[in-house]
Amino acid sequence: MSLTLSPTHRENGNIFFIILVAVALFAALSFAISQGMRGSSASVSKEQAELYASELFNYAKTLESAVQRMLSRGVSENDLCFDIDDYPGGNSDYEHASCANTRNRVFHPDGGGITYQAPNIEVLDASLSGNASYGEWGVLYGTRVNGVGTNNATGVGNELVLALGYLNQGVCLAINRKLDIPLFSNDAPVDDVAAIYYNRYATGDLNSGNNVLNGDWPIGQSSGCFKSDSAPTPSGSYHFVHTLIAR
Repeated sequence: MSLTLSPTHRENGNIFFIILVAVALFAALSFAISQGMRGSSASVSKEQAELYASELFNYAKTLESAVQRMLSRGVSENDLCFDIDDYPGGNSDYEHASCANTRNRVFHPDGGGITYQAPNIEVLDASLSGNASYGEWGVLYGTRVNGVGTNNATGVGNELVLALGYLNQGVCLAINRKLDIPLFSNDAPVDDVAAIYYNRYATGDLNSGNNVLNGDWPIGQSSGCFKSDSAPTPSGSYHFVHTLIAR
């Protein structure tokens, strides 16, 4: 005796098969997305890291040149304004009285004449996304860079620096290779560097503050990437700094 499926049975079987295929496709898509997210923080190829390192350094130099042009036109370092609505969340921490004059604004045609460029998400370590200042360039006051400027141990003459924290390790290494900063035998970025505080510059006072880049930081090196070894940033996180004004 032959068994014949009714149209209803065949239809139910087809629907069940379609559901199984949809579940399988969704699982594959979820896996691909998760792999991609991990890749953005840990699996950047050496070639990609080199390209990202060049982008970061070139932007830092562009910002430095804009600041120097403004200073040469008579803008005081105390009046420099780095406020820009394009900061993540519209960061207002850079606002101060001098921002009212557009010639003091770095990110304005009347001032520095440049555009804020948010960093590519792939240069960052996604596992540290919960930290303050993640994904944001920081312009920091109160930072003494070892051997740069007057290097006064009392804090007078602190530099104005640009910083980008929570980088992918490969990108951090690529920055140091680009700048010809000697690497350790284990191919790790310079560490044993004092903690860096993301104190946004909006006070007009560069001398106060508690950032000191010393220890394994190469003397006289105005730009580079290091591995943090103490709070407030997570131990083992990677940070790029570039001196905008050496004092």
